[in-house]
Amino acid sequence: MKIFILILITIVILLMDMPRLIRNKALKESIIYVAILVIGDLLFIGLVLDWNIPSPLLLISKIYDPISNAIFNYLS
Repeated sequence: MKIFILILITIVILLMDMPRLIRNKALKESIIYVAILVIGDLLFIGLVLDWNIPSPLLLISKIYDPISNAIFNYLS
């Protein structure tokens, strides 16, 4: 039921905002707007369905830990 309500709210939001974006010929902005809206919807659906969604902090840590260690070792 929550997912159905989310989809209805998303459709209403798109119906309210997309005509203005199309009228202003803002194609790039409308693509980004829809992409962010869809990502948010997917994350909410994952939350409702108890998907195991990893934290973005894990990816950031995997990227920056080796860089941090290299800089720390260089400065020590």
